[in-house]
Amino acid sequence: MIFFLNILILGGISWKLGRQFFQTFGVFALWGLLAKVLGAACVGWLYFYYNKEGDTVALWSQIEAFNKANATSISKYLSALFGNIDPFQGNPRSIFFVRLMSPIGLLSQHSYLLLSGYLCLFSYWTSWTFLAVFDRYYPQALLLAMVTFCFLPTYLFWTSGLLKDTLINGALFYLTSSLLTCYHSKKLSLTQWLCSILLFGCLFMTRHYLAGLWTIVATIILIDKWMMKTSRPYRMMLYALFLAIGAYSMRFFFIRLRPERFPITFHELQEQYKSRVLAGSNIKFDLEPTWWSLLSNLPKSLWTGLFRPGLWEVKNVFQVLEAAQTSILLVCFILSAYLFRKLKAYPIIVWHTLLFIVVLATLLPLAAPNFGSLSRYRVAFTPFLAFLIMYLPYRRFVRKDF
Repeated sequence: MIFFLNILILGGISWKLGRQFFQTFGVFALWGLLAKVLGAACVGWLYFYYNKEGDTVALWSQIEAFNKANATSISKYLSALFGNIDPFQGNPRSIFFVRLMSPIGLLSQHSYLLLSGYLCLFSYWTSWTFLAVFDRYYPQALLLAMVTFCFLPTYLFWTSGLLKDTLINGALFYLTSSLLTCYHSKKLSLTQWLCSILLFGCLFMTRHYLAGLWTIVATIILIDKWMMKTSRPYRMMLYALFLAIGAYSMRFFFIRLRPERFPITFHELQEQYKSRVLAGSNIKFDLEPTWWSLLSNLPKSLWTGLFRPGLWEVKNVFQVLEAAQTSILLVCFILSAYLFRKLKAYPIIVWHTLLFIVVLATLLPLAAPNFGSLSRYRVAFTPFLAFLIMYLPYRRFVRKDF
């Protein structure tokens, strides 16, 4: 009975969202919903039937264990649900995610299919909400945005199932849609403000470094927009002040984020991956806990974050799709570099988006030196990267407007 009740709820939400986005995007919105469902099914198959272990299985088990241990009384459950999370004990990101999903676990009787279904619809809502805002201001690039932000294979896979990445990327897309609205001098509704605040909190609790970087880039974008008439030296002074405050503030959130500790942090992460991940899938860096070693490895790390693995580096069948995608992006990057000289100017928001991409693409391979982990983590910037480097080839060969 509970299963069918959840099916009715999921069906009602799907119908409402499908109808809302169908009015704007037509049949593409329905294909997007179907793609999300298939992505969630693929994640479930990979973790439950192929690997038989991993994050999805662990999170599902933890949600069930949390509810069985604490749902014996309402007071005990609420106390456990809203209790403090020690940032230095266990895995605080997973603990937060488990608590967040706990009520849905109770509602769905801990069915993986239903749990992933709710997350899947959340991801669908946020990505297509972002696309609706994007279409409002940049309709000429809608088709490309639809492909890169909603149908990119690795994005679909890693943001559809019972994974923290589904929540993280959904929050990132919604926050970016709110940022675009503010950038174009439009006011957010009370509902949009509340959703943005709640989702920023979720993003901060699950990927604090991503929330911090997004905040820095968003603030710089808005400074450029709202202080466009002021002198450039004054704006650069504001940038420097804000970056200094941001760098200093990081030390209060997590010891590994302290700037003076970066070389040690990345070296420790490298050693951890060497000890627990199959050697065949590791990304090799000759990294020592010194600033010189860290800086000398940054170019290789940036290349890895953007365009690896290549087709010649494939070690197993699961890397084929990732390698095909990065190879296509590399070809588009070369085309974009050639076509760039024909374009007179780019909107300033593009350069700020590139800052977000380059920082993540440079640091993530050092923090997660494994192609499997890197594939998951870089989904935070891959859709934006794909859009930017496909934009000029799209205009030249599809729209043919320059």
